[in-house]
Amino acid sequence: MIRSLSLSWKLSGLILLTLVCGVGLQWGLLRLSHPWEQPEGPRAWNSMQGELAALILDGRLKAGAPDSALQETVRSSFERAPHCCIILFDDSGRIRASLRRPSIVELTPEILREAAMGLHQGKDVVLQASPGKLPVAFIRASAGRPALYAACIPARGPDRPVPPSRLYFLLVPIVTFLLVSGIAGVLGLRLFLRRIRGLEEGVALLSKGELAARIDPGPDDEIGRLGRAFNAMADNLCKAVTELEAQDRIRREILADVAHELRTPLTSLTIQVDLFRQRPEEVTEEQAEQIEIIADNAATMGRRIRDILVLSRSEAGEIVLKIGDADLVDLLRDLVRDFTPVADKRSVRLLAPPEEGPLVIPMDKERLRHVFENLLQNAIQYSQGGGRVAIGLRVEGIDVVVEFEDSGPGIAPEDLSNIFERFRRGHGSLGAGTGLGLAIVKKFVELHGGRCSATSILGKGSRFTVRLPIMRRKR
Repeated sequence: MIRSLSLSWKLSGLILLTLVCGVGLQWGLLRLSHPWEQPEGPRAWNSMQGELAALILDGRLKAGAPDSALQETVRSSFERAPHCCIILFDDSGRIRASLRRPSIVELTPEILREAAMGLHQGKDVVLQASPGKLPVAFIRASAGRPALYAACIPARGPDRPVPPSRLYFLLVPIVTFLLVSGIAGVLGLRLFLRRIRGLEEGVALLSKGELAARIDPGPDDEIGRLGRAFNAMADNLCKAVTELEAQDRIRREILADVAHELRTPLTSLTIQVDLFRQRPEEVTEEQAEQIEIIADNAATMGRRIRDILVLSRSEAGEIVLKIGDADLVDLLRDLVRDFTPVADKRSVRLLAPPEEGPLVIPMDKERLRHVFENLLQNAIQYSQGGGRVAIGLRVEGIDVVVEFEDSGPGIAPEDLSNIFERFRRGHGSLGAGTGLGLAIVKKFVELHGGRCSATSILGKGSRFTVRLPIMRRKR
């Protein structure tokens, strides 16, 4: 039942127990410090006066008796009254016998003489030693002159310190309570922190992608319920990720199957177009133009199919780069030569990087050419007739930077953040692209240990930047 209580109830119970123990110890301390507040003090004081009156009536207290006899009588009569003391004195204030010296008041000969004089005159003499406490009572113990008088005094008052034996007796429960409270508090805190650390470790593991991370929730309190909620969340997350991975795998398989199915008829179409190109005398001028249009569309479709297959393989982890040293300047020069007819057909001026010496870097030449082809194809496609596309090349520190700048309509700022994601195309994009080209660019550049970025101004054009390491970096 205690395990099912909430932390607030457990904490409240611990605080209440501590308060009860503290009040009990304080009450015990007050009882030890003020024994005359206990009922046995007044009872013993009244009993002593009664026995003293009995001794007076029996005539056992006589002024002419020797001091030793009076002392013996007092000792034997009042030895069982530990809370009181008694003093016998004469008219001159001289003490004849006593039992236990008082601590709450000092009875000097002058005080005793005044008390004797008052009693001789028939007055009631009482000395209030401490406000609110039992007084010192004076009684005439014998008749005639010289007379014998008695003083009944509380043996201990509120100002008298507690005896060491009682202090030791009081310290034992105090020290025990403090030790038990301290140990219980430390153990409770360690248990509480251990459960919190377990929850923290589970969250850290889950944030690192370890979906199998679970924690022991423990008792059914606030932390326990939080732990169970965490485990339920982790189960749901694991289930959702598994379903997404399955759906993504199915999507990749469908895309790959579709691409393969389209490849066969496209290959046949390309072969037929090439046959017509090889026999120009058999076609009219108008037919030749249509054949060129078919060839361009077939090439575009071929690139789309290639992009789908490449992205599917890269996401499945089936692409391994074949890194070797190659000249980046030579690669860009070949790229400009191959795309110059495409740019001329769209009336776009293609500006090649300035002629420089060789710049050899580690690369997979085929994959990197695919990257630059996609960027250059996009730049030419989105540039208006009469526009320009410039290719820049420079070295910055340990990186080589390749830039493709066009004079197209630009990309909206809200589209720039996700322009390299799959199937993402700007809202104002021209043409019928699949939105896979830039995703492939990002994938291959990152496989080379580099990074890519894009900047754009609406109405003025865009710039795509690729940074590649000059030296091979450890992965």
